[in-house]
Amino acid sequence: MQSHVQEGGWIAKVITDISGSYAYFQRGFVTYSNEAKHDMLGVSKNTLYKYGCY
Repeated sequence: MQSHVQEGGWIAKVITDISGSYAYFQRGFVTYSNEAKHDMLGVSKNTLYKYGCY
């Protein structure tokens, strides 16, 4: 069984293996901690408290 991190990277790999994918796939993030979701992606602390993994 693959870890979630491997699966997240695999999804980006499959998408970017398609020729021309740069036109619709600008970047990808695999974030698991609420801290990373808040700091790097700007998810509000209220949203993380309500739906996150606290």
